[in-house]
Amino acid sequence: MRLVCHPARLAVAALLPLAAVAQEPPAQEAWIVCANDQRYTQVGGGERIYPDARPGSLVMVNATALPELEVRTLENVPASLIGPPTSVAVTPDNRYALVTAAMRLDPEDASRQVVDTRLSVVRLDGEAPEIVQTLELGRQPSGVEINAEGTRALVANRADGTVSLLELTGEGRPVRLLGTFSVAEPEESVSHATFSPDGTRALVTLNKSDGILYVSLEDDTVTVLQRVDGRSGPYAAEFMPDGGQAVVGNVYDGTLSVLDVKADRIEIVDTIPVGTLAEGVDISPDGRWLAVNCLDNSNQRPEDPFYRSSGMVMLLRREGRTFSAVDVVRVGGIPQAAIFTPDGRYLAVASNTERDICFYELSKEGKLVPTGLRIPCSGGPAAMRIAN
Repeated sequence: MRLVCHPARLAVAALLPLAAVAQEPPAQEAWIVCANDQRYTQVGGGERIYPDARPGSLVMVNATALPELEVRTLENVPASLIGPPTSVAVTPDNRYALVTAAMRLDPEDASRQVVDTRLSVVRLDGEAPEIVQTLELGRQPSGVEINAEGTRALVANRADGTVSLLELTGEGRPVRLLGTFSVAEPEESVSHATFSPDGTRALVTLNKSDGILYVSLEDDTVTVLQRVDGRSGPYAAEFMPDGGQAVVGNVYDGTLSVLDVKADRIEIVDTIPVGTLAEGVDISPDGRWLAVNCLDNSNQRPEDPFYRSSGMVMLLRREGRTFSAVDVVRVGGIPQAAIFTPDGRYLAVASNTERDICFYELSKEGKLVPTGLRIPCSGGPAAMRIAN
């Protein structure tokens, strides 16, 4: 479905002009892709399977049309809240999205989930989005990443301790498995693998053993160069645009690790407190800003003394070799992603509790200003990405 509407028609107040970050607009359409779990949630605390459980869905928003809302949707796309909010990725040409399915309903007991192995390839261009290919990968495929050239992808298989390397051809069956490589023990929970800007290296997070791997991707082989001890629960990772540094979010101690990156080694140079359950990180295209979304105990039971009904997003500004916090906003519960648009003007935030995507405008002073723009999702957002 393709829906084009104006904010006024959604009873949204007209946006006042803000002094936003000045960047060149993208030359092509850029689609925000949000993967929604229609089976499972942690809203209200604990684990809950919906009685009308369905496979999952996608909501796609044209970021280059904002503040006008141009939205497409696609049902029956397997997706999972279990795993990092990097469980979807978009090719640089915006032709395809890759969506991992970490979990599925147990075919013998619909009240529980078991690990899945599927990756869906979704064609975004054309009259309507559609799944054009499904691959079987390792057990519990989770964080997925596409290189800057759009020729390779990495998928972290959490229950296997492996990373799958994919070739993206764009022809016929557009994705081909090149190999699956063991990098850790299954119980260490390989969660996300992210490419360096030049595509020759990657960072791999080990969520349950507090490790960060620095790997080589030369000759289409995943080779571990170094393992460093991180903070508690490294999860999502992202390189700075120049490749000289990277950031890792640590879910269990609510911090960010800032890494210096060399050709054959990495080093943690700073640790920044942010908030409880810091699941996702995103860096603006110009490298000036960093956003981190924190569940902040909004996934706990309401009677829990640490429960909060809302999540939070922290905005940080780059200061030399590290970052400093400049703004914090309260957002919908269980925020699963906070990502910048390619022009750096907006931050999109997906809430699993509210089942929506909301937009904030970024002022040059470093404030996240609510726009009133909201897009409902047919399911609880689990992951959200855009091609920068």
